[in-house]
Amino acid sequence: MRVRLKRDRLRDLLARSNRTQNHWAMALGLSRGHWSDLVNGKHPYPSARTRERMLEALGVPFDALFEIDDGASDLPDHEVQHAIGRRYLIDRKVGQGGMGTVYLARDLSLGRPVAVKVISAEAVSGIGVQQFLKEIAHTTRIQHPHILPLLDAGAAAGSPYYVMPYVREGSLRDLLERRGRLSVDDTVAITSGIAAALQHAHGEDVLHCDVKPANVLLAGRHAYLVDFGIARAIHRESFGWVPGPEIDTSAGTPAYVSPEQAGGEHLLDGRSDVYSLACLVFEMLCGRPPFEGATTLARVARRFGGDLPRLDRVAPHVPRPVADAVARAMAVRREERTASAEALRRKLDRAVAGPRSPARERLSLAAARVAAAGRRMAGTIIRRRGARLVHRRGRGQEMLSSVRQDLTYAWRTLRRAPAYAAVVTLTLAFGIAANATVFSLLNPYFVRSLPFAEPDRLVQIHQVDPVSGWDRARFSLPQFVDWKGRTRAFDDLAAYQYGRLNVTGPEGPERVMAGIVSATTFSVLGTPPEAGRVFAVGEDGPGGANVVVVGYDLWRRRYGGDPSLVGRTVMIDGVAHTVVGIMPRRSVFPFGGLDLWMPIRRDYAADARGSTGFHLVGRLADGWTVERARGELAGIQRELAAQYPDADGRFAGVTVVPLREALNFAWEILRTTFVILLAAVGFVLLLTCVNVASLTLARATSRSGEVAVRTALGATRGRLVRQLLT
Repeated sequence: MRVRLKRDRLRDLLARSNRTQNHWAMALGLSRGHWSDLVNGKHPYPSARTRERMLEALGVPFDALFEIDDGASDLPDHEVQHAIGRRYLIDRKVGQGGMGTVYLARDLSLGRPVAVKVISAEAVSGIGVQQFLKEIAHTTRIQHPHILPLLDAGAAAGSPYYVMPYVREGSLRDLLERRGRLSVDDTVAITSGIAAALQHAHGEDVLHCDVKPANVLLAGRHAYLVDFGIARAIHRESFGWVPGPEIDTSAGTPAYVSPEQAGGEHLLDGRSDVYSLACLVFEMLCGRPPFEGATTLARVARRFGGDLPRLDRVAPHVPRPVADAVARAMAVRREERTASAEALRRKLDRAVAGPRSPARERLSLAAARVAAAGRRMAGTIIRRRGARLVHRRGRGQEMLSSVRQDLTYAWRTLRRAPAYAAVVTLTLAFGIAANATVFSLLNPYFVRSLPFAEPDRLVQIHQVDPVSGWDRARFSLPQFVDWKGRTRAFDDLAAYQYGRLNVTGPEGPERVMAGIVSATTFSVLGTPPEAGRVFAVGEDGPGGANVVVVGYDLWRRRYGGDPSLVGRTVMIDGVAHTVVGIMPRRSVFPFGGLDLWMPIRRDYAADARGSTGFHLVGRLADGWTVERARGELAGIQRELAAQYPDADGRFAGVTVVPLREALNFAWEILRTTFVILLAAVGFVLLLTCVNVASLTLARATSRSGEVAVRTALGATRGRLVRQLLT
């Protein structure tokens, strides 16, 4: 079944328009020769990609411009079959893409199944068959375990074709349609193979330019990247990567194409494929592409708007380091993007080696598979007959219809027994509400992961005051400098304190809570900004620039979420400061409730040693534990106490507390209390379930006659169980 262009209808639509033919060609993203061939009827069966572009540009429904050619076969044209049939016997069609059609065939000389992809003549009208075959020949030198090799190539009736091994398990697109989303381990394993293939191809000066799920074939976890035969061969001349002028570098799938490729740039490099690979990783983990829209233009434009959703927000089971690696590889600007496919693979390998939540991941995958199964069962089977669409109800719709019947019957039944319904509802509501309340109180402190890179390595450091017994005494800036220079237990230390500042401007005055921090604070915590950057080394101290990092809530509340705030000037306490970055939405200790951050503007070494007003936080070095770090810092404290008896000698020791425990002074007491309380409300929920079950069983005895009648009428056991459960 092939789709034919209504040429007379197209000419009628063009005659009503005041656009020139060149304007239409540019609007559709086609060459002038290609567009002229379509209008003159040289390509009566446009490709799926061209059909999509034409419907969007002309703004008409499918039936107004195209028709189903019932007489056309799913097999290739006769001349193409004759050319291929000398060696390959075409069996059936197995796939349709924007560039052509894939057929299952048998190699007559070797007796093996192969896949033959026939490129439509329309797809190569802009560059010519010979140039296209030349590009295919250029890519045949790429040999790699994760690249599906090309076995043969040729052309017939103006349509080039090439032959590949047949992979029975299908594509990554098929797997995603079955499962919805993949586990982190499966995703990283598949990504490793694709990244290795891209890295090898880039070393051979070849870009793929169309990395997408349909172009990844799977044999278990082993991934094969295909369609390098239509990739854009890049020749190294005076520039690093320079494409041939006849190749359309903007071609690609809108959901995965890089910003520079979507913009039609010719100076592409390997980072374009890295961007597409990151989009692929996003979809494998999330179950949907990162950019969606009603039209091709909308899907392409979204990647330029800076509204990339955070992967760990749309898929909570994904570890934050994995989400950070994907976000870095999908940066709009090439210079901010991960440099190579191999670098992205290494980042993902390191990210999955960190702490994870297997239970949350299993629950997320199970929910995705149920949703995918529901979509398949509830989907409508559409068949086009001429100009009409014939809809046939599938098994999924029948099941949904029976579920609706069960829900309606259950509602009528409960309305006839209001006392039973009220008792059951109130009993379950009490048990669920008690558990939800306790868990919501416990979650921020004991369950939810901290929004920092490797939070288990973060600790807070305090001094012990022997007079009051207070073990949370702060530090002075000279002490911070001495401790930072002498310790080996930490990769780095950071100092911070809180204060209130006045922000003025056209938006009006506002008093905000601010963090006064050292330049190392954000790097120690491993907290990347939502936009812009954090403080650089040298921006703290008396000679640093007047810069500020704005919190997410203040950015949304005061500045309306304007992305252009980065680089603008704001007035803080009457002094102009340049906004260099915006922090993400979720932030906890030590930044809870803060609106902005400013660097410490005092001379660290010349500051008063007895002015102890700063908190210290540190990141443990590899191989160091909290106990070892505490011992080392105790020795440093004794040395400084002997050197500065009036200042450091006032303190009796040092405390090193993991950052999660520092969230709450009464960590051990509250943790025990919460565990006991959670066990108690869990037991209450169990009792409510037992009570509801007893009521339901007692009520079920009155329905024995009804069940007998339904069984006599032909109801199956599964149908009865489903109704009772409903």
